[in-house]
Amino acid sequence: MDARNLATVIAPNLFASHAPTDEDTHSLLDRLQLQAAFVYCLITQLDVALESSQLAGEEATDNSVVSSSNLGVCRELVDSSAAPR
Repeated sequence: MDARNLATVIAPNLFASHAPTDEDTHSLLDRLQLQAAFVYCLITQLDVALESSQLAGEEATDNSVVSSSNLGVCRELVDSSAAPR
């Protein structure tokens, strides 16, 4: 299973809401695409070694968990997912 498929499976569980909605199917799928794009970005771009060292209280050389170049990739991915069909 690649990162995109994994994100599609995990995203609805991370962002699940138990509140009833009157959302139509189209807007529900649009929201799911944005959520999956966000989770995909976390899976592929998050620097796990840096994050774990920060959680352990070790001094890191870089304070950002996602580099600015990777952040641009994430923004493009989310923007393309949010583009109207």
